[in-house]
Amino acid sequence: MKKNIKLISITAVILLIAGFFIVQRLLKDDKVIAAPAAARGGGAVTVDAIVVNYVPFSDFIRVNGSLRPNESVELATEIAGRVTGIFFKEGGFVKKGELILKINDADLQAQLKRAEFRKNIAEDKERRLFKLLNSQGVSQEDYEVSLNELRVTEAEIELIKAQIDKTEIKAPFDGIAGLRYVSEGAYLNPNTKIAIFQSLNPLKVEFSIPQRYSATINSGSRVKVSLSGGGGITEGVVYAVEPQIDVSSRTVKVRAYVNNPNALFKPGAYVDVDLSVSNLKDALVVPSTSVVPDFQGHSVYVKKGDKAVPVKIEIGTRTENSVVVNSGLNAGDTVIVSGIIQLRPNIDVKIGSIL
Repeated sequence: MKKNIKLISITAVILLIAGFFIVQRLLKDDKVIAAPAAARGGGAVTVDAIVVNYVPFSDFIRVNGSLRPNESVELATEIAGRVTGIFFKEGGFVKKGELILKINDADLQAQLKRAEFRKNIAEDKERRLFKLLNSQGVSQEDYEVSLNELRVTEAEIELIKAQIDKTEIKAPFDGIAGLRYVSEGAYLNPNTKIAIFQSLNPLKVEFSIPQRYSATINSGSRVKVSLSGGGGITEGVVYAVEPQIDVSSRTVKVRAYVNNPNALFKPGAYVDVDLSVSNLKDALVVPSTSVVPDFQGHSVYVKKGDKAVPVKIEIGTRTENSVVVNSGLNAGDTVIVSGIIQLRPNIDVKIGSIL
């Protein structure tokens, strides 16, 4: 029992001695912290500052994108036949509705003439029977048979004309014809590739943005597009935003129209897209280095008199070098932007320079 009491007493003495040294060290550190300037042989801390005022502020993000044609189709024939004419130049411009390629339709034209002759006969018969029907010289049933024959012949003519239309490939829109893959005289099977036909002005650019910017982008947002590595710049307008976030990349897909008057940009090109995510006419902006984060939010040091006073702020858009302050500051406040690590609440400061 005596040994245990002795051991407890020794332990208590050791703890008291250790506590004494810890308190001494803390007091020493507190003096250093409380008076960093004095420890360096000076009085007030010399700092740089800015006087905040309302200024225009724009923030852009840069992402990668790919160019697409405004419209693109692979020209092909719906029916089999021999090519009798090619009416476009590779790489040439073709207006909507212009004939691009013709397939032999001689047999269809013959069928059309025969059907039209049969139609003339059916029309004559129908007219005669109609007159007889009014004078009760023929039954209603006989007249309806002749009328149905006429209608069947008319339907056959429409069918043949539709087949003839398929022998002509016409430009579906104004655009540029690509390389052709057939020659005049060649026999084409259905779906044989003839050429790629594209509309290149405007072009479409497709890109993805991080989900945190999705609320700032909508139809009508402006974009600036440049070829990666230089070589050309153009502008455009967002026309569609994917309503769903990609769960694998946490991004939102966006498409925009971009001007391409001189065909400088080509579909498939890899481009840089600059997108405005914030455009404010009047904003209070401070350097990002002046903002002090903490568990309760953010703050800055403002010079009031000869003291550095911490002020809680709410921040908005943040870039690499600047932060928009939504609340907490007023125009004309002097915000300290250097020596932040030396500052403590209500420490004496003096301005070295106003930036």
